Amino acid sequence: MMSEKVVLSPRLDAGASETLRGELLKRAGQDVTLDASAVVQVGGYGLEVLLTAAHVWRTEGRMLEVVAPSDAFLADLGHLGASIETISAGGTA
Repeated sequence: MMSEKVVLSPRLDAGASETLRGELLKRAGQDVTLDASAVVQVGGYGLEVLLTAAHVWRTEGRMLEVVAPSDAFLADLGHLGASIETISAGGTA
């Protein structure tokens, strides 16, 4: 089964986090790939949405995968105490 692709906004700030939340809710119960190639900034609200999604996807045994993370995406995750692993879910489905 193919995963649903979500292209992350360049700025994952408070405004974009609500849009991201909605995009993820529409894909609940499905495997999802997050394209982080265009991200230039990750804020606390954006990270909160990603962490919550990873928890939900793990609980449901679904896959949530980050692909093509930009350098800024990785750096901001690190500054916020997170990593690709903390916002991903391996899935078993």
